[in-house]
Amino acid sequence: FIQAQYNCPWNQMPCPSALVYRVNFRPRYVTKYKTVTQLEWRCCPGFRGGDCQEGPRDTVKTPRPTPARPRNSMKKATDNEPSQVSEPKKTLSPTRAAEPSQMVDPKQGPQELQEKKIQVLEEKVLRLTRTVLDLQSSIAGVNENLKHAIQDDASKMLASWLSNLHPQQVPDSAVGGDTETVQLPDVLNNKESGMKDIKSELAEVKDALKTKSDKLEELDGKVKGYEGQLRQLQEAAQGPTVTMTTNELYQAYVDSKIDALREELMEGMDRKLADLKNSCEYKLIGLQQQCDDYGSRYLGGVIELIGEKETNLRKEINDLRARVQDPSAQSDCCGGKKNGDFGQQIKMLDQKIERVAEATRMLNARLDNEFDRLAVPEPDVDFDARWNELDARINVTEKNAEEHCFYIEETLRGAINGEVHDLKQLLDHKIQSLEERLGSVLSEVANSTEAELTPSASALPAVSGAG
Repeated sequence: FIQAQYNCPWNQMPCPSALVYRVNFRPRYVTKYKTVTQLEWRCCPGFRGGDCQEGPRDTVKTPRPTPARPRNSMKKATDNEPSQVSEPKKTLSPTRAAEPSQMVDPKQGPQELQEKKIQVLEEKVLRLTRTVLDLQSSIAGVNENLKHAIQDDASKMLASWLSNLHPQQVPDSAVGGDTETVQLPDVLNNKESGMKDIKSELAEVKDALKTKSDKLEELDGKVKGYEGQLRQLQEAAQGPTVTMTTNELYQAYVDSKIDALREELMEGMDRKLADLKNSCEYKLIGLQQQCDDYGSRYLGGVIELIGEKETNLRKEINDLRARVQDPSAQSDCCGGKKNGDFGQQIKMLDQKIERVAEATRMLNARLDNEFDRLAVPEPDVDFDARWNELDARINVTEKNAEEHCFYIEETLRGAINGEVHDLKQLLDHKIQSLEERLGSVLSEVANSTEAELTPSASALPAVSGAG
């Protein structure tokens, strides 16, 4: 493209009017793609062998080659040149290689066993593919080595025959020399025998490759069969995928919500029951402790009261005995009274003592009964009424929860159906309004086009008349 270029700098008022045009070339970029099918390591031209140590003139047979060092070179999809020269790697037999992986744990499930079998089959397939690739590379290397060896042997034998036939010195440059044809029967016979050996070796290699390919096809069939079984197992485990309608989706959504609400209510009821149980146990323990404290306090008070009464009685008895035994006290006490009064007082005192002893025995019996009642735990019969009441409350709560769930389900269904109906009506209304607007727009466009066409049609005769 051509671009104009001004010679005046920026903000320079006296600027020359001459323009300079420069021709610029746009670069063209072409995007190409290259398909790579196989990675290959090659030797430099004239070298061969596993480590590329054999030169172009080296005819000594090399030992068994080792895998070549990696060199960065790629192979095209249409490249027919031989690949890397390497012997097939010594791979373990499939049975020996699969022996460690076939030790199955009895605790594993069928899916894990199937996965392990598939993994073992994949390893076998990988090993077989590696052996096939190694065989292909070795065949290509053998072909290349044989080709180079035959060429070298033929060139050397030709050179020796030519030197024997023409002993004179041959110039360095053979550009304009005459050519001669020489019959070499021995060389041809040797070449034919070598070709026969090569063909026999190639036939053996082809047979081996055919057997390997048959085994690979058999393994491929087994792998496909296992894949089909795995797919069936996965489909059976996951369940069939069924296309659901909108009503079924709404029903599934409502069912999931109701199930979640039911689970939440059940969890709440379980928590409340656990709290009630804990509170009942806590109150029972507190009541038992209160009873023990009350019994211990009551027992201590009764024992103290009995002790005080006993001491007072003993004191009175001792005083009476002292008065009876003391003559002076007896004279003072009983001087102005009669013997009948003294006997009556003694009887009254005996009655009082008997009454106190009877009261003491009654108190001891009552204390023993209280101790027995407190020592024996309360029977379960006392809690039957409470448990029945709790069961009745739980049943009522569960019934109310079910009724509430049914009510919520009905309300949700009604709300969803109403929303769907409203949405359909809204969509119908919008579509109808859009159709009306589209019709009005089309009518306006038609009217405007007709209005534009009518003035132009009326103006055409006037122009022709003026001409």
